[in-house]
Amino acid sequence: MTRPLFSRPLILRAILGVIALLLLVIPFFMRSVVWRLNDRAYVADVPVASMAATPVPTATPVALEPGTVRVAQGMRAGPVVVDLAHGNRLNRNQFEPLAAALARQGLGIRFWLGTVDILTVTNYQDFPDQSEELQGLLENASALVVASPFFLWTQAEIGVVQRFVADGGHLLLISDPDVLGDMAQDINNLAEPFGIVFNDDYLYDTTVNDGNYTYIFQAQFLDQAADLAGQEVAFYGARSISGEVMPQARSAGTTLSSVRTGVTEFTTVALGGLTGKDTAWRVLAMSDFDVLTAPFVERHDNRRLVEFVASFLASAQRLDTVTDFPAYLGKQVALIFGNASAVNAQILLEGSRLQKSLELTGRQLDLASTTVLTGTLQKEREMPAIDMIVLADYGMVDEETTLLRDLGFRLVEVTPTPMPGEEAAPALTPQAGAESLLPAPAASVVAAGAAMTATDSVVESTAISATATPSPIPTATPAATPTPQATLYLEMVDGLRLVASQTILIGQLQLDEGHRLVAILGKDNAGIRAGVDRILSGDYSGCVTGRDLAICSFAEGEAPPPPAPTPPAGEPLLLPGTPTPQGEGQATSAILVVDDNDLVSPDDAGEADVYLQVLTQMGHQPILWSTTTQGTPPVEELREYRWVIWSSGGYENGGPGVNDVDVMLGYINTGGHLTVSSRRPFFGMSPNDPSVIADVEVGDEAPMLVVGLPSEVIELANGLPPVTPLEAAVGDTGPKVALRRGPDSGDAGAPLLFLATDAGDANASGAQLMVLGMSLTWFPGDYDKQLVRNMAEVMLAP
Repeated sequence: MTRPLFSRPLILRAILGVIALLLLVIPFFMRSVVWRLNDRAYVADVPVASMAATPVPTATPVALEPGTVRVAQGMRAGPVVVDLAHGNRLNRNQFEPLAAALARQGLGIRFWLGTVDILTVTNYQDFPDQSEELQGLLENASALVVASPFFLWTQAEIGVVQRFVADGGHLLLISDPDVLGDMAQDINNLAEPFGIVFNDDYLYDTTVNDGNYTYIFQAQFLDQAADLAGQEVAFYGARSISGEVMPQARSAGTTLSSVRTGVTEFTTVALGGLTGKDTAWRVLAMSDFDVLTAPFVERHDNRRLVEFVASFLASAQRLDTVTDFPAYLGKQVALIFGNASAVNAQILLEGSRLQKSLELTGRQLDLASTTVLTGTLQKEREMPAIDMIVLADYGMVDEETTLLRDLGFRLVEVTPTPMPGEEAAPALTPQAGAESLLPAPAASVVAAGAAMTATDSVVESTAISATATPSPIPTATPAATPTPQATLYLEMVDGLRLVASQTILIGQLQLDEGHRLVAILGKDNAGIRAGVDRILSGDYSGCVTGRDLAICSFAEGEAPPPPAPTPPAGEPLLLPGTPTPQGEGQATSAILVVDDNDLVSPDDAGEADVYLQVLTQMGHQPILWSTTTQGTPPVEELREYRWVIWSSGGYENGGPGVNDVDVMLGYINTGGHLTVSSRRPFFGMSPNDPSVIADVEVGDEAPMLVVGLPSEVIELANGLPPVTPLEAAVGDTGPKVALRRGPDSGDAGAPLLFLATDAGDANASGAQLMVLGMSLTWFPGDYDKQLVRNMAEVMLAP
């Protein structure tokens, strides 16, 4: 008997399985296909977008335009700060198209990444305040970009932004519904103080779109964006904008909102700001970020919108007040000393501080004579069109220039004198053995409304009274009349007088051709130094500030330190702050190479490696110190070394700063051996303009430094940058010059390498200072290595 192929139980199980499967599939089919319960109410009946159906934005290949070479350009405007410090789910590379457009406008981008550890934040509403960091970033910025923040801005941060915009800065706000974590109410926390509201919706167009119903076209361009009329610009996920705004772009009439029903032609780009808070039309709001990024920027005419945004950011005009120093100065600045007394070392040091501060910002400060100042103010003759900084006392600028009057002041000397016809009252002297009954003398007081003489003298009347008992009777003896002391006042146009010795003036004047003059004025050198401290530190506490003038108080008792005594002829002059030489040096034969690379540019090539390589081959073990990672070495560190090489000759912006010079002087004056290799070595720099070094001439004043170098002129490569020439005193006690600029160089004959020692000084400590005023790497062949070997033989000699 044969068994059937399929048994009845097996068939029943199959039927039950099919029925079970149908019971699972039929409800899903009814809900999704027939009843369409999974569809959102606001989505029209259009096919679901797919990557295969949506065209990928591609660009038509075009030839790149050749870059232009700028022969000369002024100072670059402040950067555009981009906020990525509030949990923004954006990548820095997404800003590359905008960065390129800003670069064509002369601006750069600086990303604000913040220092908050996101893992420590437990509530997005309690995000730590970062207003102090933001304040520093916006100090010299042109504009601020805030796109899709995740964490709320604090009230203090919003206040910083409001002041920034009121001061002329521009603000770009972007809220994109496609960005993860972007909620309209979050950015509205920052936008509403400027009259802008991002609506919590998203726009779609089922009729005219760029391949996806959320990719909407803009139909109208208005106001400042009117030049975009007729261009085809698409947004790739956008929301609508409302509030007290001026629309710049509107969507098409077929575009709808997911929330705002019954309206169309939504504003997607707008200018905002409030007139009452001086922020009107300085804020640009956009509802799509993708249009500014690749690859969408290459589609249609979207790049034109990127250029519009970049132009808005670049058009910011900060209201530069005198306290915004040095943002309003150009690339070339002239420094003018205008002192009635001699310009001493302390005032020269203030000029050095200003120079170093300006060099850090890419500016160049050069000395100029007072004739440039007088000629510029009086317009007697054509003067160089450059910005100026004037350090002067009131007496000089009042007598020789119109500067004090241009700032709204005149200098008045007031001398108190006795009333005409009156004599000083006699002083009472008690008889011998009698107890004095005279009260303590009262301070003299100038009566209100006292008459002024023709010489601006105040008429003063003083009365002295005494009380005495009948016995004993004191006898009166005439008292000597005190010599009246004149007081200098700064008198304003309205008659208000300020005591000159207690007042510092920091003012600016607009010159022709857009240049400015900045004046730091005081009664004497102490006041001038205090003014330089103010303008460099930005501390204007105790000052009354305006747009073009800051009037600061100055404690008259804060006298400057006594000037250093003039040394006898032939002896070195110690700069202010130089410690007294001490014979306590505990230096060993070790060598420290300081790579002064804190201001290095990407294209710079350092020279410290040459020193390290040659000295190592000679059997030494030099130690490398990098100022980028380790900062300025303390003087105590330098004193541990027999020879210190301070190297920055390969860096365009290299050169010791004020703090560096203090450390160097402290090292030299305790017997240290220092080599400074720099295009701006501070020591021995002349006031001449930078010039090109084309060739090098070997001298015979320091034979050990030129061993192995050719006697003929050494030709250098073409195209080297100009360098400030050096100068050295001539004579038996002066520095020994080993190398000079050749005949084909600018400032031919000027020193390039010299050695100065304190030999012959009564307090000699064995100090040696060697200065090389060019990059070591500019020498052809192996001359650089030979020169280092010669330096080592000299500086390490017992």
